[in-house]
Amino acid sequence: PSPWVTLNCPRGFASSMETCLEPADTSKPQTAISPIHRLPPELVIELARWVGLQDLIRLTQVCPGWCTLIERTPSLWSSIDAAEGEAAISTAFTLARNSPIDLQFREDDRDIALKTFFELAGKRVKQWRSLVVDLTPCPLFNYNPFVDDNDRSNLQITARQHLLKAVDSGLLHLEAIELADIPIDIASLHLTNLKSLTLRTIHAVTPATIFDILAASPLIEVVDLRI
Repeated sequence: PSPWVTLNCPRGFASSMETCLEPADTSKPQTAISPIHRLPPELVIELARWVGLQDLIRLTQVCPGWCTLIERTPSLWSSIDAAEGEAAISTAFTLARNSPIDLQFREDDRDIALKTFFELAGKRVKQWRSLVVDLTPCPLFNYNPFVDDNDRSNLQITARQHLLKAVDSGLLHLEAIELADIPIDIASLHLTNLKSLTLRTIHAVTPATIFDILAASPLIEVVDLRI
């Protein structure tokens, strides 16, 4: 049987993989090269899409080739979760460059102060593609050291201030937004062209406000209201 493996993949991918799978020629001296360093770039990038920011940083330490490839692929750094911690988040904002950014801040698993998170994110407002801000209180059994930064009321006020500041910049063009337990007037966000809208425990939301958002978002696909 043929020692070659044929893959139905994008141009260049199959030939690279065939090189990786080529049987060793035992008649010649072998150079010790770890199989992981022979993976084609397309596969490395695809694998990297499945890990969080901290693990992504670890992948850059595998070898110089992986480091260069991963750090020069901005889309790998565009999903930024507050659970990853300040150091990883700062790195991600730098390496995401001009890519659209998906932001997620959940009170029950964050590893960064809300103010710090939004100060970093606020510098890239025009790149925000989706935003999740969930201030639902942490369960008692899930201790979070950042809870003591502010009392709950101040936390909610800080979140509202940062969202309104983003709107005031005139650059907030989100495709998806999810807000939970934030005392904010949704109408003040001037949401348009959404594809997904999720609101939970948001008080003072009127049917008129929701209708206005829907009318301004002809491509909307998901509406989840638990208010």
